[in-house]
Amino acid sequence: MITQRCLAISGFSLSVTRNDARDFRWNWFSRQEPGFFAGKAGRVKVDLRERPHLEEIHSVLFLEDTTLDFAAESVLEPSAPRFGLFARAGSSLRYLLR
Repeated sequence: MITQRCLAISGFSLSVTRNDARDFRWNWFSRQEPGFFAGKAGRVKVDLRERPHLEEIHSVLFLEDTTLDFAAESVLEPSAPRFGLFARAGSSLRYLLR
């Protein structure tokens, strides 16, 4: 789920988690130019919606094939298995209002 809201978004993370709180990984994206962010995982285009006194991420479009890292068990254990969530170029994540 996308839930980032702040005055001006300079970066955001997409996290991959399971029900077990020990299993997660942050994938950080930094703003490169208006509407475009890049990180170790790849480049994305972000639809930012302006609200009074803040920006809100509405959707994220993957510009290239991207693997979001995921570490099972503890990311502090070097021997912990690593996995990835694969998103094809053109795939998107959207924030759905309920």
